[in-house]
Amino acid sequence: MPETTEQPVSARRYAKGMELYRGGQWLEAATELAALRNLPDATGRMARFYEGMSYRTLGGEALAAGDHDLAGTYFRAAIAAMGREASLPAYLASIFARTGRREDCLRQVEAAAAPGDGQDVAGVLRLAMAQWQAGRRIESQMTLAAGRRKFPAAASLLVQAGLFHAAQDEYEQAKESFLAAARIDETNASAHRYLGLTYAATGALDRAIASFQRAYELAPDDLMLGVQLSLAAKAAGENGCVVRLAPPTPRASRTDELSRLVLEEKDFVESLLALPPSEGDAELFGALLEAVGRALEARPGYADLRLQASRICLRLGRLDEAVRQGRLATQLNPQYAAGLVHLGRLQAQRGRRSEAIRHLKRGIRFGADWADVHCLAGELLAQVGRTAGARKHLRRALDLNKNYTRAADALAALAA
Repeated sequence: MPETTEQPVSARRYAKGMELYRGGQWLEAATELAALRNLPDATGRMARFYEGMSYRTLGGEALAAGDHDLAGTYFRAAIAAMGREASLPAYLASIFARTGRREDCLRQVEAAAAPGDGQDVAGVLRLAMAQWQAGRRIESQMTLAAGRRKFPAAASLLVQAGLFHAAQDEYEQAKESFLAAARIDETNASAHRYLGLTYAATGALDRAIASFQRAYELAPDDLMLGVQLSLAAKAAGENGCVVRLAPPTPRASRTDELSRLVLEEKDFVESLLALPPSEGDAELFGALLEAVGRALEARPGYADLRLQASRICLRLGRLDEAVRQGRLATQLNPQYAAGLVHLGRLQAQRGRRSEAIRHLKRGIRFGADWADVHCLAGELLAQVGRTAGARKHLRRALDLNKNYTRAADALAALAA
């Protein structure tokens, strides 16, 4: 295909939106990026994420300023844009995962809830839920009670017991279960969330706010907690209470899900590398590189992963590391055409023409019979005075793509 330097409107708009986002102009960034949210490609997907993150920041600022109604509005806008979890790895994993995989997993979990299942905490929960959904509520409560005796340190069993009580409007019993869960595991965000909901249902707004605040501190990426906290604070304010809240500190990115996606989805990294350059590259590709690194820990012999690492490093401007990873890819698979071509391009960027030519010619030999590769090889050969070889590759580029202006111009320059 003929090369062009013209960026599409969507790319320019995405770059502008990310510049506004990085510049702290949250509302302007959200407005700019919202125009791209329906695009079906990676640009649209990432625009939705950073639109949501802009609203998340605005929600936190409104929460801190005491404008709880506005905070709720912004948090709901964030959820509408990117879902309820404000985590880049989790977002990428959710939007790029193969359709149906999670539903299949859910069906498998439900199918595993068979009589006699209760050898571990997860099994107890599965069986209790299956019994509850089948209308056998007394049995489900007995299952949880037996599970609590067997696994007294499992806060999740108490949380589930509390949910069963709350479903039957037994708020006092629900509250006791959630309190017990929080005592066993003070870091259990679900226990504090549901405790907050129970307090809110019984009108104890001050306690609801304290519980929601603690849950949000433990799970700062859960935007629904921001909504619940702002609603409780708004209700308290309408009852004459002065409430001051501070948004929690975002936690470090989690990359385990993302690493699995890198291994399972062949085109995942490619789709992100196709994004137009923007102010968000450091965050996005930094997280992606970490995920690829984790995947390499599990599959150190995968040449494809080394090539992905190299391409991400190049996107981040780490040319030396990109070369190192590219070499590792071609060492793992000496006939890896895409890896050889990539390494040739890297060496050309570094001005190492002879090495670049050698890698490009090997890549062509092992299958990279592509117009752009022949064109680059021809240009490099011309630069080192090997005009016969240069003509051969440039003519082959034009055989493959007769409209390849760059190759035609290079060939004409040799004839001048």
